[in-house]
Amino acid sequence: MDPVLTAVAALRHDKVRQIVWSPLGDRFVVTDATSVVIYGRDGERIVERALERGRVDPFVFGTAWSPDGAHIATAEYGPLRLRDARDLSVIATADTLGIARVAFCEGGKALATGPHTHLHVVSVPSLADRGSLNLEWGGPYQSFDIDHVVADPSGTFVGASDYGGYSDDDWGHTLERGVPKLTIVDSAAPANAVHQITQRQPITDLVLDPWRRRLLVGNYARIVVRALDAAELAEWAPYGKTTVKAIGVCERYVATMPDIGWGGEPSVELWDPTTYARIARVPVMEGVPRQTLLGPLAWAVEPSPDGSRLVTAEHAGVRVYAVG
Repeated sequence: MDPVLTAVAALRHDKVRQIVWSPLGDRFVVTDATSVVIYGRDGERIVERALERGRVDPFVFGTAWSPDGAHIATAEYGPLRLRDARDLSVIATADTLGIARVAFCEGGKALATGPHTHLHVVSVPSLADRGSLNLEWGGPYQSFDIDHVVADPSGTFVGASDYGGYSDDDWGHTLERGVPKLTIVDSAAPANAVHQITQRQPITDLVLDPWRRRLLVGNYARIVVRALDAAELAEWAPYGKTTVKAIGVCERYVATMPDIGWGGEPSVELWDPTTYARIARVPVMEGVPRQTLLGPLAWAVEPSPDGSRLVTAEHAGVRVYAVG
């Protein structure tokens, strides 16, 4: 029988940045424009911490929960902060490693972060830098960033994507454009690339499937499936020519959401995690005017590890679904 999604909680948030589940699936953390909040699996608020204000408004670029359950990392404007997962108190700070996506590896003993041009691996809990790799080929460019960082929770695999970088003239015309790529490193030797795969288009999402040890690489309308040695295994287009806006994965299924700005309808689709055949489609945000949904929303779809809960970033906040 096809899975059924039942809404169990709607949580108000302003400008959701990221949703991340704990390794046990009993809690999830939401970062938004002003705070970091931990919820129980059905949306009950457990603990909240306001983001620290500095010379600029606070902002969280990346969030990760360590596989041992002990720590939550938040990459903010400037600093990378390691927090206690019980009360969100700050344990350690690295002042120049924020503004990045983050991912834990080595069972929680290391953390990968990609601020601007360099992919770093730091030790946990000290946040001491083990080394880094410059991903900016052919630059320097006026604009270059590492878009996504993923890592094997129990191993040393680290993957990162960038859009290649570009430089403009004074009139906004592009003078130079780099080549988008997927880079794979070993956290034990982060200064050396194991694989670097160039892309025809920038990577729009990058998700690691630890149950089947695969990478799900979003390329606008396509999702390319790769083994951790970078070999291509499969490819599918969930919405035809419409861009895939968000990808999430759990033991039971892969979840996606379409980009409604390019013709998709607000929905969550569930896919078989090995064949990638569609097993369910559920409309979301029904009754919300379409024009309201076309603003700068941080779309996200994050299933709990066992797949029994699904959390989405939607219009005006976060919604929790039970998956039956």
